[in-house]
Amino acid sequence: MCKYSNLKVYCCNACKMAFFRASRAQKFPKSCLNGENCGNCRFCRYQKCIAVGMKWLDPLPWEHPLQPITPDLPMVISQLKLMDDRRELVFHSYTLMDDSNLDTLVLSTSTNYVAKSEHSHFTRHDWAAISHTTGIDFIKKFDFISLLSTEELIRFIEKAIMPYTLFCTAMRSYSNRREAAEFPGGVDVICEDLEVCYANSPAVLDNLRYPLVAKLRELKITNDEFLLMSAVTICNSVAAKLSDESRELISRYQNRYTSHLLKYCQMTYQAGGQSRFFDLLSIWYTIDKANKDFVKAMIQFSLSEPRPPPKKIFDDLLEGMMK
Repeated sequence: MCKYSNLKVYCCNACKMAFFRASRAQKFPKSCLNGENCGNCRFCRYQKCIAVGMKWLDPLPWEHPLQPITPDLPMVISQLKLMDDRRELVFHSYTLMDDSNLDTLVLSTSTNYVAKSEHSHFTRHDWAAISHTTGIDFIKKFDFISLLSTEELIRFIEKAIMPYTLFCTAMRSYSNRREAAEFPGGVDVICEDLEVCYANSPAVLDNLRYPLVAKLRELKITNDEFLLMSAVTICNSVAAKLSDESRELISRYQNRYTSHLLKYCQMTYQAGGQSRFFDLLSIWYTIDKANKDFVKAMIQFSLSEPRPPPKKIFDDLLEGMMK
């Protein structure tokens, strides 16, 4: 344990000395030295130390340790856009080679995708599976993911993936000028078994199809706003059962993206920036309600119609919903 950290951060002597030298350096890089996905240069290493909570307790009066350097807004949006473009490309153009469970998808270094043929026919379950899988790959690209233990990583993604997937599906439907959430080609997001189960209660399923898309249409959300709100939505440590240190870590990232969203609104909407900021944050409550409604519908369905889900990942997610 590093005795210099007031958050009781565990670190080796090499990291302790790297942090010490960076904090006392008179000349220090202000950006990554090696480009995208580095993580090994002096700048990136120091940022990781800051992210996990390392802080000197007793700096000398004439010493001024470096403050964490937050990437500028255009860089943040650009990084999120690259990640999201890849997610959408894989979602539309590839299928899954294996029927993998959630743990395998979360812990694997790469997912086994195979290009779709022109004659491929995707069912509702196929679209849902590729949507969740590409969503997991997207979440795994956030910097703090590498700092979570295996157990906490699984728990975190188990809770984060459904709200994020609902948001992505709604955004895609809104962009395609659809009234309800749907997959490409007009494929319904509600599986056939769920439709049969709630045949006499169509309002239950309509609450899953319409409100979130309607909210995005009401606000006329832009793609940049979607990207920043996606990051804010994902960096939610409340739902998962995590350690205090991990909650603190993820909360710092959520605060960072929330600050970027506020800055974006102020720059884009000038005097109306703060109002726009709060309007966008209200999307999170709509996502949360849609997620809770979906979880409730799935749990009731599983209790009334106990049967194995068509994909392993759905079985794991359903089990996670019941925890």
